[in-house]
Amino acid sequence: MAEWCMEELKYKVTRFSEKPGSAIKVYNGDVMKSDTAVPYSMKAELQAAVRPLEEIPAWKKYWHPGSDEKVLDLVHPSLFPVVYGRTRALGKGQGFVTSENCIARCGEGDVLKKQEALDGYSADFQWLPCSEVDISGDDGQAREEAS
Repeated sequence: MAEWCMEELKYKVTRFSEKPGSAIKVYNGDVMKSDTAVPYSMKAELQAAVRPLEEIPAWKKYWHPGSDEKVLDLVHPSLFPVVYGRTRALGKGQGFVTSENCIARCGEGDVLKKQEALDGYSADFQWLPCSEVDISGDDGQAREEAS
């Protein structure tokens, strides 16, 4: 695994722009990292929305290993990655999986096919994507939409 990480870093450094503040591609698809793309008002709203997840008893908190209790993993993506050829996903129009119906809907959806490997990326695993989140409901709940 460490060897893979080193190879990925070597690949990414060849794609990095030296222009200060520019966004960099960090995963397959269109996921970008930027320190300036999110307006302050949106950052504040996101922080307020996450606060209830952070305000849990100390014994329930999962601090990222080696972070000296600076990085709280609300849901650690490495523990629950997409496994191509095994993970199922709902398609458009197949509704949502919620905490209320997740057991009943277990096993639904199509198995994600293995893709052709792209330089610098794994064709076997991926952190869970969150392509679209619906926050328009009156119940104040966020739901991930299938892409």
